[in-house]
Amino acid sequence: MIYPMFCYRDMELRLLKFIKRFRPLVCLIIVGFSLSACFSSSLDQLPSVRLNNIDGQWVDANGIASSFNNGVFETRSGDTNEKLAEGNYIFRSNDLIELEIRSLVRGTVSRVNCLLVNSSRLLCKSQDSSNFALTKRI
Repeated sequence: MIYPMFCYRDMELRLLKFIKRFRPLVCLIIVGFSLSACFSSSLDQLPSVRLNNIDGQWVDANGIASSFNNGVFETRSGDTNEKLAEGNYIFRSNDLIELEIRSLVRGTVSRVNCLLVNSSRLLCKSQDSSNFALTKRI
């Protein structure tokens, strides 16, 4: 069976209209795939940027001093400078810090969660639900 020529021409026109209608969408898809090739497939491989720095000297209301430095901290009495506790800390988020405290006085290990309220104030809550605050020394 032979189709008339106008039938092919009509199909070509419909195809061209269809292509013109979806050309912007096809362009966006191509650009999206091109840009996605520029990024890592895993966000875990990206370096983490710590927006808040807690490194330095901190003190509580009783004069007990704590120093934080690169994931390690220690606590000393304000009057005799005796080392009371030591431990490690990690950031759970930009403003939530988890401390693992080894008390040299009691011989215990405990965890404390601290919220960095601002650059000079930490609000902390221990496992036994006791609260304390630390203020950064300048």
